[in-house]
Amino acid sequence: MELKVGEKSWVLSDDERPALTAWLTINRACNLRCVWCYAKMMGYNKHTMTLAVAQAAINMMKDLGLKSVILIGGEPTVHPYFFEIIRMVREAGLEAYLVTNAIRVADNNFLKRTLDAGVTSITVSFKAANREMFKRDTGADFFNESVQAVRNIVESGVNHVVNITACENLMTHFDEMIETIKSTGTDKFSIDTGKPIFLNGQSCADGMANPREIADFFMSVYPKLERSGLRFSVKVAIPFCLFPRDFVDKMIADGNILTGCQMVSARGLIIDPLGRILPCNHVCDHFIGEIGKDFKTAEEFRSFRRSPAMLDFYQTVSGHPDGLCSECAYWGMCGAGCKLYWMHYGASDMIGDFNGNMKYEGGDVEDKKTAQM
Repeated sequence: MELKVGEKSWVLSDDERPALTAWLTINRACNLRCVWCYAKMMGYNKHTMTLAVAQAAINMMKDLGLKSVILIGGEPTVHPYFFEIIRMVREAGLEAYLVTNAIRVADNNFLKRTLDAGVTSITVSFKAANREMFKRDTGADFFNESVQAVRNIVESGVNHVVNITACENLMTHFDEMIETIKSTGTDKFSIDTGKPIFLNGQSCADGMANPREIADFFMSVYPKLERSGLRFSVKVAIPFCLFPRDFVDKMIADGNILTGCQMVSARGLIIDPLGRILPCNHVCDHFIGEIGKDFKTAEEFRSFRRSPAMLDFYQTVSGHPDGLCSECAYWGMCGAGCKLYWMHYGASDMIGDFNGNMKYEGGDVEDKKTAQM
């Protein structure tokens, strides 16, 4: 896998870098088969985190001074030791956050056990606006369960947000999706762009729209979200220059835009089911370190992160993917969007002129540094 980048940026010192955000990917198994999901690229394999690996990872996170852990999959609620892992997180003094499709939470007893075990925040990955769309896009007939699950979560009072991924099929049913979500009683909503997936050196963006289509979609739905009554945020993983400048300024002024990449900022810690460190969950099979092999303690992990190979990796992925990016006033927030988009599409699909037109005319792509991930 190759990532073409421009000049290198820099990696912040430990004192300057934002606190690490940790994701514990406890399995790849799932009770759905969403066409756009990275778990699909792994074949929904049976890799399931053991309690020993979970404990080693949680101990290291605690010693690193982290305050919370995000439990993710696959679908974490189908892990055979789901409740035990939550309790392990809480016993370490960390907050346990959950990302889930929430199907099992349609059972209020399951939700109660989840909260009793110690989960303090839930992000629901909501899949479809109606039953037929749900069956088509996930391969399962759990639409009614997904709606009931959100209602249960709302009634429980736990902190939560309902998130959707802007895939191609959803874009054509967005109005209905908003009404479906509002019918659950929640007022907390977010939408993200999704990301390409990389496995065996190949990229895949099945079910995902291209960057230009995503930009057009966000511009069309933003006024609808403003009128919806929902408290919403838009997670933008594409370059700002694909939007009109005044639209970017409005999202920033409204405080409704979320940007940034944990891989670029070097502030993420993603541990897969086998205890391997991934640069991103969408880079499914390329691990950059392993608990018990490359490090065992928090101090050993800090030393590992300062190794020449790791510094070179983070310096490279935090660089400008094109010279035009280095001249942009929005670089600090935009960061050129998700680098995986650049690897899948290239500059001609990624650089706009802030007026809805594509700006890139070619010329310097071959001169960019090539970095191995």
